[in-house]
Amino acid sequence: MTKSAGSKTAQDYIDVAIEHITPSPFNKRTVKQSEVDSLRESIKVQGVLQPILVRPATGKQKVLIAYEIVAGEQRWRAARAAGLKTIPTIVKVDDRRRGAGSADIHPLDEAAQFAQLQQLKKQPAAEVARTVGKDEKYVSRRLLLLALIPDAERDFRDDLITLGHALEISRLDPNVQVYALAACYGRHYKGQKNGQDVYEPIKSELKSVAQLQEWITSNIMLDLHSAPFKMTDTRLRSDGLICVECPQRTGFNKLLFEDVKKGDTCTNPLCFQGKVQALINITRTELSGDEKNPSPLVAIYYEHNMPAGTIPYDKYRRIENKKDRCEFAEGAVIYAPRHKQHGQTLTICREPKCKDHLGRYADNRSSSSHSRQNKAGAGSPEFNKRKQELFDIKVADLVRRRVFAQALPGFKSPLPRLWLQLVAAEFYVRVPSYDQGTVRECLIACELLKDERSLPGYSSGGKQIHEYLDTLSDRQLAQFMALCAFAHHGENQYLKTPKNQAGCDVR
Repeated sequence: MTKSAGSKTAQDYIDVAIEHITPSPFNKRTVKQSEVDSLRESIKVQGVLQPILVRPATGKQKVLIAYEIVAGEQRWRAARAAGLKTIPTIVKVDDRRRGAGSADIHPLDEAAQFAQLQQLKKQPAAEVARTVGKDEKYVSRRLLLLALIPDAERDFRDDLITLGHALEISRLDPNVQVYALAACYGRHYKGQKNGQDVYEPIKSELKSVAQLQEWITSNIMLDLHSAPFKMTDTRLRSDGLICVECPQRTGFNKLLFEDVKKGDTCTNPLCFQGKVQALINITRTELSGDEKNPSPLVAIYYEHNMPAGTIPYDKYRRIENKKDRCEFAEGAVIYAPRHKQHGQTLTICREPKCKDHLGRYADNRSSSSHSRQNKAGAGSPEFNKRKQELFDIKVADLVRRRVFAQALPGFKSPLPRLWLQLVAAEFYVRVPSYDQGTVRECLIACELLKDERSLPGYSSGGKQIHEYLDTLSDRQLAQFMALCAFAHHGENQYLKTPKNQAGCDVR
């Protein structure tokens, strides 16, 4: 072996006679003879490129046996078959508290050794794996650990997270890893700073690897087939990188993402969102033909912190068919970051005086009211118009029910945060005003609400309700919904006092 790593340290190798080493009786890994034969030929040419790891032999051993193998049995067998008399070896002091046969170098140190070998020999991971007698997936996943952000690496070395957590985090972009690391632990709400919720991680409450995987799937992974942009569009990034050539697409390296069924899944939501925003800017300019006066953004429902100038959903009408276009029709782009329609284009009418679209509803209400006031008889224009209106309402209700019936199977458990929040808001506004007061008092008592004005009552605007729900964690949102459901229990139906101390704890 070439000793070119510089001066030796306590972890550097020594040359030990092969006959003084024996396999560990606790090693459960199956040694494949075909791999030993392949490695033997490599050793004849290059020698043993990576030291094996041993510990002092214990128990009743033959005099010549000094060490037993912890890691590298295949290299030892191949070296012996190749006729070598000695083998480079790292001697590790046995730590019996970790259990027999489990002592090993840290995965991060092993990854550094693989990287050094890869750089020294300029070999791909597959060749490194063959050289050291490991599976290609094993070597590739170890090398990926070197991409961990410093905080994740520190927590891994301090045994705050396991190898399983570290492997899941290392597959993500460094800008996203910080959020995945925080998702490994429980958290404590500390309050708000600069209008943002502040949480403190509880590192003693480590979540399972399965819980981390579920969080990554729900909050990080994005299906590229449902994206508003094409995976081959070079205009969306300054460097021109397209999704099909991006290493953060799960299909780019199937060896590292074999557990993800959809190959075209993005693991970098920050890049995904940046591409959507770039597409929105380009599309608005293309629709208007004027870079200084791009086509408008429209909202399909309320969103927190909407861009200035976005048209609310009740200030325009969507035009579905070309034949229904009026003289005021114009192209627009949807703004809805938490909805799959975000960034899509549509045709709208936002002219209040348009009798075909936005102005139609006011005209209908006034004409029907006029019809009722004059009690027009059958056959009159007012009567026929009102009859047509009732027929349209009946058809609309029938269509609405059919749409709901078709949409219902698409809702799956657990519901996304957006839908849970919409359900919670609709639930709250339908609670009687007296019980709403109970809900608010409970939230104030548990320090989840500053004062009653922060959560409006029965007839107030939905915007303020959504702003409050945005401040709740997932757990607090679930508790809020439960409180709305049970706030009426035990109330005095004959005498309702001004204040009801419910004694609930939703913290």
